[in-house]
Amino acid sequence: MLTRCLILAGMGLVSTSAMATADLSLHINEDAVKVNLQSSLTKTSETLYSAAYHYSEEEGRLLSLGALTTHSNSQGNFALGAKYVGVDPKGADNTHILSLGGSYGIAIAPNTKVSVSAFIAPSVLVSGDFERYVDIDVNLDYRLMPKASVMLGYKLARIDHESSEHFYFDKSVYLGAKFKF
Repeated sequence: MLTRCLILAGMGLVSTSAMATADLSLHINEDAVKVNLQSSLTKTSETLYSAAYHYSEEEGRLLSLGALTTHSNSQGNFALGAKYVGVDPKGADNTHILSLGGSYGIAIAPNTKVSVSAFIAPSVLVSGDFERYVDIDVNLDYRLMPKASVMLGYKLARIDHESSEHFYFDKSVYLGAKFKF
């Protein structure tokens, strides 16, 4: 598990040299780890691209690729867009999802930011025996230095299955770190 995450993080670091800006984040909790790379192609671009790998010991693997249009002003940072999500759950068939959503972040104190993101997909955008997808993330980010911060957050990733009420891929508090390149 850790080896896969380190390989993905290394590939992300190598690929950031061709991009204008990039953020690499790592989220860890008792049963899961997530590596996320976000980047814009140019310094003036208002489009943010993301790739994430999420591994859960109990639930399986999740890969997401996204594109968001962004806007920043004095009230905070806004982003709206779509994410492709591929899920390889333990004990069930793989599924593919196109989710729509966005994020909002606002500084609440010097070096401290609160961020919320939510992505959903109705059954028409979910393949296989699954019906709905909900992904919500809330975190508090404290910047330790100009290019590194630590995070405390809560993640809920839920997929509804035809035969059961909910399949929780992740539903937990996590600690994280973010690095800017």
